[in-house]
Amino acid sequence: MTSEGPFLVDPHPPESEGVDYLGLRAINLSMMDVMLPGINNVVDMIRPFTLMAWIAWRFEEGVVGWANVSTDDFKRFQQKVETVYAFSHVKENDAEGLPGRQQTVPTGDVLRFQFADFKRAGSILDAALYGPAIKSLSGLGFLDSPDEKFLKVTTFGRRLALALDALLRARLSADQYAFISSLTEVEASRALIDGHFYEAWSISYVTQEEQQAFAERLFQEGAILAGKPPGRRSAVLLYAIETLKQLDRPLTPVELRAAMTRVLPAALLERSEAVIFQQLQRHWQLLQVRQAQRLALETLFGWVERCLLQVHATNVDALVERAMQALDVEVGAPADASYLREKMAMLRPGTGGLDELFALGVTQPQYDVFGLCDALEGSVKSAQPTKEMLAASVHLLLLCVRFAEAFREDDVTRAEVGAGATFRLPLGAWADFVKSHEGQPMSAVLYKVFARFIISQHLGVAASRSSDEKSRMRMSIEDRGLTSLLPNAKKALKPRRTPDRLPSALALMAECGMLKKAAPKARNQEPSYSAV
Repeated sequence: MTSEGPFLVDPHPPESEGVDYLGLRAINLSMMDVMLPGINNVVDMIRPFTLMAWIAWRFEEGVVGWANVSTDDFKRFQQKVETVYAFSHVKENDAEGLPGRQQTVPTGDVLRFQFADFKRAGSILDAALYGPAIKSLSGLGFLDSPDEKFLKVTTFGRRLALALDALLRARLSADQYAFISSLTEVEASRALIDGHFYEAWSISYVTQEEQQAFAERLFQEGAILAGKPPGRRSAVLLYAIETLKQLDRPLTPVELRAAMTRVLPAALLERSEAVIFQQLQRHWQLLQVRQAQRLALETLFGWVERCLLQVHATNVDALVERAMQALDVEVGAPADASYLREKMAMLRPGTGGLDELFALGVTQPQYDVFGLCDALEGSVKSAQPTKEMLAASVHLLLLCVRFAEAFREDDVTRAEVGAGATFRLPLGAWADFVKSHEGQPMSAVLYKVFARFIISQHLGVAASRSSDEKSRMRMSIEDRGLTSLLPNAKKALKPRRTPDRLPSALALMAECGMLKKAAPKARNQEPSYSAV
């Protein structure tokens, strides 16, 4: 095959993300932020929100009358409360999912409860954890920083704080409450803490007052028509609730995610905001297909990594040769020339739009976006560049083209299917590429995919994210050709779909009493949820 040389990709802005090796993630995150703003994939428990609200409230109350108040004063108090909180849960073996549970307990009978002493790296309020979700401007509005100096509770946060304060006063001794509420004292004996604080503020339960205060911020049904972040989030939550009601059976987040692409509950169509929910389903469908597109491309990236390590493919031609073998097609044969055209003809039924396409997935596996994604996530467990990994990735990527065409035929998603920076390969841009190459041999198309969208794309993204201290590159081009920089095939990429915040949303709704939650039947399985 004649080499076209290296491909130039669009400039990549400097970034720090270390797990997004092809630079595709931002589009997915943007879609999720539109659908479920104010929460993230970590915030699935109410009590950390309550704890941080109590810290801000107690500090504000305690410094009244102080001549000078510094950020160090707040930091010292915050670190003490967070450290004691994690310490009390680890002691009771109930710290699963709790931010900061990895902190190391120092020796001695008297402990200094500060992050440095416990070798704790960060706070519950960090940006990747509860920070954005708890703050007023971008999240649920329990904390705010009006003077840009200290976090203060809002009216909504005060309700949470007072609920926890009542628990602490009722369940702690006078000495224990005095210590935890002191703004200056950070040292205490183990005997004062051990076995006492956990029952007062366990992460495993919330009070009715906490449930009500949190639910009012999480779900604001009256805001749906306004279209602002609280309204968009509330519309998705109501969509999930009504889908569970209509199907009338418990569903895991995985099952509900798929059901929401196929079911538009009758109860929503009877509401005055019916058009909002019709649009919402289209955007939900678009997000799921974009998730599939990203997963398939990253699986191809992982397949290339495995080829470099396991079969010593050192150039794009060798990768294409092996890929065509996985597709059971000989390079240069008539089947090579017609493969892409015939494959796309098979995926384009004569009639039917988005709803029909998603419905086809129930009975015809080749159209099942969710089943194909599950298969891909299973295939990457192998350290070998398997036939199944390559073939399933190619099929899913071509199916994404068919869905992209349907999204472009829909009034709601026509403009959005191509949204996003070009170098992040929006769904529409991918569809345009495939459609413009349908008359070419599949081997030639795969050459461009590997060279442009996998190798050149990764090198461009990695270069924009590398620093003097750390390189993000996982492969390079040396004198001997393509070379993996990984130590072994076990380190080859094992991509998964980006969590879409739905599990967090369902968990929070269950803690609020808006849904019923059933524990998973086996370890590593998801819980299931049903309507109240």
